Amino acid sequence: LLPMHEGLAKNALPSAPFDPFIYATEHSRNPYFASSPGRGLEIHSKNQSPSAAVDSSLWGSFDDVSNPSASSYYQTGNGLPWAIIVPYN
Repeated sequence: LLPMHEGLAKNALPSAPFDPFIYATEHSRNPYFASSPGRGLEIHSKNQSPSAAVDSSLWGSFDDVSNPSASSYYQTGNGLPWAIIVPYN
């Protein structure tokens, strides 16, 4: 984990590649879901493995074609990612 509440020296950063991801908070509301998916809804970069807290029943919802047995996660049927990392200096 990277502590984000205070600065971290560049030489103290863990080795790349990183796997930043976002997740839903409890009681968040989205019109696509009948009820709040909560912490189990994770969005990672394409083909990054989910955390242990993911709700695997959400895979295959809407345009998602995640296939855990093929280590294929967080992408559409056309191979488009659910998230991208945009580097900056």
